[in-house]
Amino acid sequence: MPKREFSILKLITVPLITFVCLIGIVGWIVAPHCACSDADVVAADVADEAVTPTPINVTDAAPARNIRITYVTESKGFKHGVLPESEKIMQSLGAQNNFDVTISQESAKVITAENLKNVDVLIFYTTGELPWSDEQKKLFLDFVRNGKGFIGIHSATDTFYKWPEYGELIGGYFDGHPWGSNDKVVVQKVDKKFSVTKHWDDLFTWVEETYQYKNFNFKENKVLMSLDAQPTKMDMTKKGIKGIHAVEGNPNIKPDSFPLVWYRTYGKGRIFYSEPGHNSSVWNNPKYQTMLVNAIKWTAKKMK
Repeated sequence: MPKREFSILKLITVPLITFVCLIGIVGWIVAPHCACSDADVVAADVADEAVTPTPINVTDAAPARNIRITYVTESKGFKHGVLPESEKIMQSLGAQNNFDVTISQESAKVITAENLKNVDVLIFYTTGELPWSDEQKKLFLDFVRNGKGFIGIHSATDTFYKWPEYGELIGGYFDGHPWGSNDKVVVQKVDKKFSVTKHWDDLFTWVEETYQYKNFNFKENKVLMSLDAQPTKMDMTKKGIKGIHAVEGNPNIKPDSFPLVWYRTYGKGRIFYSEPGHNSSVWNNPKYQTMLVNAIKWTAKKMK
């Protein structure tokens, strides 16, 4: 190569090599301070994103459980002819109001520890001494005392005369029916505000067998409806009329002598009693059916 060409090549190459070396040195110095792995880049990207909580969709919540009812129609005394119809009506009311209704004519199979776990409200339309053991009687009392519901219809007060705790719980015992199934009676609403019965008229008449009571629980029972037993409105000459204030079986008639519907609490539980329920016409009365639905909701603590 000629000497002149070599000088030119040298002149170009030396600065270029120097420049490349300088870049390498600078990169070596700066690199430790800027080194970022792929994972670091991803983490930074995620950190920069706003964290938005997932909203709770209330429609995904489990639906409210149906009220579970067992309707007992066992008769160890007088058997009412309306019972089969009452069972059908109770099932119909259950279908209309999201109640799970079980019908039984054998109360001893109902009153077991395992079965009562799946019952919210017991409804009795019964008569006589039901075949329960002492253990079952305790289970029943505990069922109500611990917060469940009990409804007695008509002759539920004509039940368990030999078991005083039951009479105390339901609020009294049947003591005859001076007014038979063909008699017209005048009914008055005593409590005009209570949720279960406030839909009734203040005063009305119907044809219905009507009880009177002994051993009435004056302390606990809160009367909602009663007979308007004024001689100008009703036949008060019926044989056997005594009223709840009777003294040693002798009549002692007062304005509140003939309660028909009442409620009370028992421990943490709720109790409702309806004397009406003998005649088919009563069971098919829309206001009576509304009262039953309300009573179920109230004893199940779904209504105030």
